[in-house]
Amino acid sequence: MTLVKSIKFTPEALITAPRRSDPTPNTAGTLAIYIVSTYDLDAHKEYKEVRILKVDDSTSTLLSNDSDDADPQWLGDTDQILYQRSTENEETELWIANGSGEKKAYFAGKIPTAALELKAVQLKNGKVGITFSAPTNPKGQIFNPKTADSPKHTGVEYSTHPIRVWDTWNPYYRFSLYYTTIAKQSDGRWKLSAEDPINALKGTKLRYPYGAGGALGEGGSYTIGPHGVLLCSPKPGQNTALTYLSGAYFIRLDSFEEKKPKVIELKTPEYVGTVDAPAFSPDGKTLAFVVARTKYTDRSKKGIAVFNIDDEEAYEASHATTKLIKFADGKKTTWDRFPGDLIWSHDSKRLYIKAEDLGYVRLFSLNLITAMPSGKTATNLAEAPQCLIHDSYSLNSIALLNRNNTSGNKLLLTFSSYTEPSLYTIFDLSTGESRPISSISNYGANLGLKPSQIESITFPGDKSDVQAFIVRPSFFNPKKKYPIALLVHGGPQGAWNSSWSTRWNPTLWAEQGYVVLLPNPSGSSGFGLEIYASVQGDWGGRPYRDIVKSVEYIEKKLDYVDPSNIIMAGGSYGGYMANWIAGHPLAKRLKCLVCHDGVFHTASMLASDFVAGIDQDVGSHLWDDIRPWEKWSPANYVKDWTTPMLIIHSEKDFRCPLNEGLGAYAALQAKGVESRFLYFPDENHWVLKRENSLKWHHTVFGWINHYAGITDGVVQLGPALCDAKFDEDDEEDGIEEGE
Repeated sequence: MTLVKSIKFTPEALITAPRRSDPTPNTAGTLAIYIVSTYDLDAHKEYKEVRILKVDDSTSTLLSNDSDDADPQWLGDTDQILYQRSTENEETELWIANGSGEKKAYFAGKIPTAALELKAVQLKNGKVGITFSAPTNPKGQIFNPKTADSPKHTGVEYSTHPIRVWDTWNPYYRFSLYYTTIAKQSDGRWKLSAEDPINALKGTKLRYPYGAGGALGEGGSYTIGPHGVLLCSPKPGQNTALTYLSGAYFIRLDSFEEKKPKVIELKTPEYVGTVDAPAFSPDGKTLAFVVARTKYTDRSKKGIAVFNIDDEEAYEASHATTKLIKFADGKKTTWDRFPGDLIWSHDSKRLYIKAEDLGYVRLFSLNLITAMPSGKTATNLAEAPQCLIHDSYSLNSIALLNRNNTSGNKLLLTFSSYTEPSLYTIFDLSTGESRPISSISNYGANLGLKPSQIESITFPGDKSDVQAFIVRPSFFNPKKKYPIALLVHGGPQGAWNSSWSTRWNPTLWAEQGYVVLLPNPSGSSGFGLEIYASVQGDWGGRPYRDIVKSVEYIEKKLDYVDPSNIIMAGGSYGGYMANWIAGHPLAKRLKCLVCHDGVFHTASMLASDFVAGIDQDVGSHLWDDIRPWEKWSPANYVKDWTTPMLIIHSEKDFRCPLNEGLGAYAALQAKGVESRFLYFPDENHWVLKRENSLKWHHTVFGWINHYAGITDGVVQLGPALCDAKFDEDDEEDGIEEGE
C-alpha cells in the first residue's frame, strides 16, 4: 500500500496519510503481519487494515479490515494469526485466522477481563504459551472491574506514590501478570485452556504493570520465551516519590501450566540501577537486559546483563547473579552510547542493539564471544559494538527472519526519516547489504518530499560541539531568504533524531515556508554521557546557551535565512525552554513563541505524575535547597515577557500538569502580551486524536505564520473559537450601559 500522492505536504496530508506499524515476521521468515490505518476527514472516521506481507516478493494482501480486530500476532511457530476483540463487558475474546486469509477466523476462547500486552510463544509440547497483564483483586485473582461490585462513592484514597500515571489515575485495584496455554484440538482448531489463568506474581510484592503503566514504559516491561518470562518491574519497598528503580525477574515456566512458579530476582554485579529491554535468545535458554550502573539513571553508564537459565551455580535461594558486559570501567570508556532494544542473533552468539547515535538511531552488533566475561569472572569490559548501517534513516524495529535456523543471516528492519514515514528493509548479515522491500511514501516522493531537504550540521556550542539538523522546504530557492523556525525538543534528555513523527514533524513546518533549525543542545541523548548528564541542575543554563549559539551560527553560515524573522516552538522541555527564553535576551530576536505542555513554575512540577529523581533534574530537593528551584523557574522572569506567545495544554497531561499552561497564559494576559491559549480536554502530554491534531497544526501554523508574515498559500490565523463577538452598539440588542 502506498500513499495517495499529495501536491504539497500539508496538515491535512499528514492527518489522512496511512500510518503503518512495524512488521512482525512469522518464524519461517516468509510472511510478516502489520497494520495500516488511514483517516477520512470528510467522514471523520479512521479505517484500519491488518495486512500480510510476502517477504520474498514484497506483495501485500488484506487479512482484515474490521476495526474490532486488535493486536494481531503469530500463534507460536505456526502461520496462524491470533488477535483480540473486546466485549461490552471489557472481556477479551481470542480469535484465530489463517495467515493466508483463505478461511474465516474462528473463536478460540475468552479471558474474563481486559487483557493487556498479550504475548504468545511456541512450546516444545506443541501448545502455545500465553501471557498477559490484567486487573487483580486482593486475593490475587483475575478481576473484571466492569462486572465486579465497586464502591458506591467516587472517592479514591492513596497512601503511596505515584497516584496517577501519564493520563490515568491509578485505580483502586492492581494489575498482575498471568499465563495460560492454547492448544490445537482434534479438529485442527486451537482452543484456549479451560483452566483459569495463573497469576505469575501471586505471593510476591511485584506489580505489573506498576499503577496505570504509562506511555513511556514507567510501569515496566516483559518478554517471554519457551522456558518462561523475563520481567522488568519496579522494585517493591522503595519510596517511589524519591526513587523509581526497576529490577529484573525470571519466572521459570516450561509448560505454562505450573501452579506455583518460582520468581527469581536477577542481580547484576557492580551495577544497581534501573533495568529495561528484556530479551530471550531464540532457544529461550539465555536472556539479556540493559542495566544502569547507579540509581541515578540520568547520570549513569549502562551495561548489558546476560544470564543462562540452566546455570545452576548462579542460583541462590530467591535470586541469581548474571554476567555483566560493561562499556566503561573507571576512566576507560569503550562505547559512550546507551543500548536500547536488544535482539539475539540466530545462533545466540551476538546481540543486535538499537541505540541513538549523533542524531540517528543506529543498528549495532555486539560479539558475545569476546564481550562475555570468561570462566567465573562476573564482569568484562567489552569493545564497542559495531555499527552495521550508516545512512540518513533511523532504525525503528529489528526482527529475525527464519528465527529457528541457527545459520540464519537476515534481519527484517524498519526505518524512517524526516522525509520517509515507513521503510521496510531486509538486511543481509553475511554481506552487509540492505534491500528495501516496501516504502509507504515512495521514499517521500508521494508527499512531495526529498532527502536533499535535510542537512546535518555541527557547530561550536557553549562547552562542546553541538549537532543540529537544517530542514528546508521542498520548494527551496537558495537565492531567497526564509524565516527561521527554531524547534526545541523535549526531555530534556531526548534528541532530534532523523525519524518520522506525526506530532512534531519538521518537514511539515518547513513546507509552511521556513528553514527549520533543530538543535541537539547539551542534555541531548546519543552524544555521550557527559553531554547527556550536563543538563542536570542546569536546565536553563548550558542548553539555552547552545540554542543561542545555534541561531548565531546559521545566521552567519546560511545566506538563505532571514535572521530578523525567527519564531521558536517546543513541547515538554521544549515548552519549558519557550517559557525560559521568553524572559531572556533571545526573546528580543523572536517574532513569537509556541509553548506546548511546558513548565512555568518549577516547584509546581511536584504535581507531576513522576517526581522520583526530580532532585537530579533541578539540582536539589525543594526542602534541601530552594535556590536551584527558584533559579531555573521561568515564572521568576515574567517581568521580561513581551514576545507574543501561544500556550497549548491538555486536561489529561499529568506529566506537565495543566496549571503550568494556565499560569503562563494568565501572566501573559495580565501583562498585556499578545497571547492565545489552546486547550484539549481529551488529550494528554501528546495530541494524538487526528481531528485534534489538525486543530493543533492549524492553530500553531496560523500563529507563527501571522507573526512571521507568511501569507502565500499556507495556514492563516483565524479568530479564537471562544472569543465572543458582540455588536459594538449594545443598545441595539436591548443592553444599556450599566446593566
